[in-house]
Amino acid sequence: MKTKFFLIASLLLIIPFITRADGGEGCFYMMDWYGREAWSIIFISLFWVIIIGGTVFFFHKKFMGKNIEAPPATTKSALEILQERYAKGEINKEQFEAVKKDIEK
Repeated sequence: MKTKFFLIASLLLIIPFITRADGGEGCFYMMDWYGREAWSIIFISLFWVIIIGGTVFFFHKKFMGKNIEAPPATTKSALEILQERYAKGEINKEQFEAVKKDIEK
């Protein structure tokens, strides 16, 4: 979710470079903005998207990536789970013995 937000925010930063704010035809004709060609504006925009996107990605991984990690998975046997339930008082001794016989079969 956060990655999508940062991607959209980065793309929104280049909109002024691609289209003109005065409602003109944008940069898709030969000369634009003080005589620069349209392809140079596109490459400059891509350069800044890479710089800003890379910086956002770096800081996101550096400072927020640690909170995203999942806890290590622990696998318990059925007997261990049964013993924990008996110790907590969730089941009585008769139920424990009956299930234990089923597990050991």
